[in-house]
Order: sequence, then C-alpha cells, then structure tokens
Amino acid sequence: MPPEVANGKHNGQDKAVFTMGMSVRYTCNPGYFLVGNAAVSCRASGNWSQPRPRCEGTVCINPVVANGRRVVGHGLLSAPGQTLTFRCHDGYSLQGSASVSCQEDGSWQPPAPVCDRALPHHSSFTTPGKQCGHPGEPVNGKIISLTNLQFGSTVVYRCEEG
Repeated sequence: MPPEVANGKHNGQDKAVFTMGMSVRYTCNPGYFLVGNAAVSCRASGNWSQPRPRCEGTVCINPVVANGRRVVGHGLLSAPGQTLTFRCHDGYSLQGSASVSCQEDGSWQPPAPVCDRALPHHSSFTTPGKQCGHPGEPVNGKIISLTNLQFGSTVVYRCEEG
C-alpha cells in the first residue's frame, strides 16, 4: 500500500493491490500545501520511491521591502506566528510597523512596511560638498548610472537577466 501522508491523500484509495511501476499522486487537504514530488511509484523491491511528499500547513511568503532589509527573520517563507522585523536603508524612513507577523490565513499583520525617501533637512542643502560613500554593486547586477556621490544623487542599477 502507498504510504500515508498526514493532512493529505493519494488517488489510489480505491485500489487493494499495487504492482511494480504503478504510481499514485498525492493531494493535500484544504489549508495545506504539497512539499516534494506529488507522485510516488511502486518499485520492484516492493517499496515506494523516495522522497515521499509532505503536506505542510499554511505559510506566508516573506515580503521584500524596497529600500530596506530584514533584521529579524530569514528565508523565503514563514510559518504562522513567526515575526519579521525590517529596517530602512540610510536616507529612507519607515512608514508602517517595523514588525509584522504571519497569520494562519497566509497574510501579514500588520501589512509590510514601506521605506520612503526621507526628506532631507534644510541644512543638507546648504552644506557644500557633502559626500556619500560609493554604494557598491549588487550581486547579479551592476550600476548603469552614477553621476556623482553628492547628497541627493541617484544611482540606477540593472539586474542581470533572470
């Protein structure tokens, strides 16, 4: 018999015998998602192919905050109850809550923050020659426009294909 998968089932529920080469496909119960191969097949040894699929509970896709970064939390997905905390890059101010929590329905509460360009102080305009450090090049990308390193200048990046 095909292996049972918690929170899911296979499409061979009505069969009593499985022979070499036969396969079954798994689906997950509502509120769960499939991890791994959806199908397993019966091998000549009498065992089922590996790895077996799993049905995992709801997850949240971790938000990306433009002009900011995560300071708490990692990876691409979070489980309900996990919290992420964000901080804006220099020159940007946080709008919204810095910390967000993954909910049972896959949403974030409160919604992910936004990093808006901070309004410069008046004195920044009157400080002659205020310089910024070189912003660096991103992994898998390059700078396509950098006119100078004065306060208020803009850098334009382009990502490599893919």
